[in-house]
Amino acid sequence: MGTPCSLIVVQGDLTQLAVDDVLVPCDADLNVNIGYAGLLGRNPRDGTFFPQHSYVRPHESLLPVGVDGGYGNQETFWPIRLQLPEAHPRVWLLDTTTDTHHSAHDLVAAVVRALEVIAGSSEEVIASGSKLAGNGPDDGQSSSTEHAKTRTIALPLVGVKAGGFGGQYADVLDELLSELELASARCGVDIVLVTRERADFAAVQHVRNARLSAMQVHVSVDGGDDQKLRSGPGDSASEWVQPYIDLVTDLAKKVQHGEAVLFIGAGASADAGGPNWSELLDDQALEAGFSEAERKELLGMDPRDAAIVIASRVPVPSDFADRIAKAVNTPTYSVTQALLASLDLPEAITTNYDTQYERAVASRFLGARIPGSSATSSSSDSTGQASSRPSVLPLEQAERSRPWVLKMHGDADHPGSIVLTRHDYMRFDRDSGPSAAVVQSRMLTGHLIFVGYSLTDANVIRLAREVQRFREAYVGGEVGLGAGRESASKVVGTVIGAYPPGLREDLWRGTLRFTHLEADS
Repeated sequence: MGTPCSLIVVQGDLTQLAVDDVLVPCDADLNVNIGYAGLLGRNPRDGTFFPQHSYVRPHESLLPVGVDGGYGNQETFWPIRLQLPEAHPRVWLLDTTTDTHHSAHDLVAAVVRALEVIAGSSEEVIASGSKLAGNGPDDGQSSSTEHAKTRTIALPLVGVKAGGFGGQYADVLDELLSELELASARCGVDIVLVTRERADFAAVQHVRNARLSAMQVHVSVDGGDDQKLRSGPGDSASEWVQPYIDLVTDLAKKVQHGEAVLFIGAGASADAGGPNWSELLDDQALEAGFSEAERKELLGMDPRDAAIVIASRVPVPSDFADRIAKAVNTPTYSVTQALLASLDLPEAITTNYDTQYERAVASRFLGARIPGSSATSSSSDSTGQASSRPSVLPLEQAERSRPWVLKMHGDADHPGSIVLTRHDYMRFDRDSGPSAAVVQSRMLTGHLIFVGYSLTDANVIRLAREVQRFREAYVGGEVGLGAGRESASKVVGTVIGAYPPGLREDLWRGTLRFTHLEADS
């Protein structure tokens, strides 16, 4: 998006993350933990050592010519790219075991060399438009806006489990994080470090915080007076962060104090590869038999009206919603959704149809006990292990032991709930009282963090305006003058967008504040 390349750390499932390339750890015989089997294509082989059921190898047909394991210590051959047909992401294997690398330094050096090979590999130009996976017509950027997409390479925390470097855990973490940050800037790619276990995620964040302190970067989030960012020598990232430090500090406090509520829009799902709204409607029109001239006319209509016209020519009306739901529900979730899930917030609101956020949250709890869950809770299995997604409101009942997400415009897993046409929006306006009450209560009592949301949805605008008028009316009465007036001017949310807000910032002044991710360098 034009921002400096970054090392991004998330907790989640590497096999479900929407990235361009994935680096998968293995041993010299190409044995891979069975948890990564979904990245190895069809028909992976059994592993070559006990216990075989815990490890698999890629099928020989997917390996480069002349390669069938046994690379040994010939590091010049690594990493190995699997020959997956039309694969996305591209999958690479790297030996990360103590049998090949004799120290944490050697392991990290091999990982960095592999990332440099991947970043420099000759591939098609990576570019995308402003994808609006999973959203309705009132939310998101114009599909004509295009940008160069920074290449993303994901990898797990290598070597410290089956790789045999558990005894050098701290050394691997410290050097790996340092070198990944440098490699990201040097190679011009975003590197996504994916931890599966909560303990590893906490350890990585602890090391990153320690590294920031060593660079004399200090941000007070405990009410102190020192809120300045003092960068170390040549720390270009600090110059980029500096203008946003007060905002970052304030949002961090709100997250820590339980005041923050996510409001997730189309942009958060963009990089998972779903169609934007225009593409979605055009595909449906083509399938319904519209002529080229008619499809062009449809693109010039309000999307809600175009949806009505297209649905009128579908033999079975319910099929239209089913097709929309199938198209937006991508099998992977975006890095942005993984980052949002890693905030570990208990509440979220979205206008998206897709299930990316729910899957990103659920993947964080695989194999981990949910705090407060019991063996009898529907959110866990017989051992207390997390086994389900967050509660989806209003389709499910909220539970204290589970986070929840309010799907304002419907859920792709329940196509009949989708708000799609103008008729659906009119019905939503009439029947959405309980959902609207949830949104407005959080505007009054918490702080909404809008991510990937363009603030063009008429229903959400109405809800925010009503809250604003409520506050203004209260301040204007006989009770609550003075201190009440100051309280009423408090913004109800922060909008984190991809591009500068322009005049929208004036439109929402006093109600919302804006920041954007686009940077000159």
